[in-house]
Amino acid sequence: MHTPAVVAPRNPLLGVALAALVAPACGGVRGTSAPPVVTGPDGKPAETVDFELADARGGGQALRLSDFRGRPVIVHYFTTWCAPCEAEFQNLNRLVDLHREKNDLAVLGVALDLDGRKLLPMFLEVRGLAYPVGLADERMLHGETPFGPVRAIPATFLVDADGRHVETFQGVVPFAHLQSRLDALIAARP
Repeated sequence: MHTPAVVAPRNPLLGVALAALVAPACGGVRGTSAPPVVTGPDGKPAETVDFELADARGGGQALRLSDFRGRPVIVHYFTTWCAPCEAEFQNLNRLVDLHREKNDLAVLGVALDLDGRKLLPMFLEVRGLAYPVGLADERMLHGETPFGPVRAIPATFLVDADGRHVETFQGVVPFAHLQSRLDALIAARP
């Protein structure tokens, strides 16, 4: 006795989905693969970030995050009265020195001081910061940044070479950890 085969109802969407899965595996349709999605600190696709700030050293030039495209950027929010920021200044200066020759990394400080225009030129000279520092705008002074809220200082944000916010650190970041995260971003550059 012959048992009839059970035939499932035809679903055109299921057929398209199966073809898309099976065709490449069988040597069928091939296209260029899409670049991997870069995720941000919240696990969602990373967003491109840009902002413009006045130069804390008073040079008259605006500092734009987009001016650093093509290399990863550390954006470091701090205040002159923040004791833990002192360790961060040393670490960031060290990173600038390590990457100066290859020019494969940028560091941008953002000062959250209310009297930044008066305080910062002397402060930056005394501390010997080897990277550009911008004066926080009004929104940033209230804790709102293009990266999201600053809940503690120092606050450090990593931006990849394409200008996408990929990681956030609140508080002091150990040098070795920051360096390893940067090595990955530098290696991933186009």
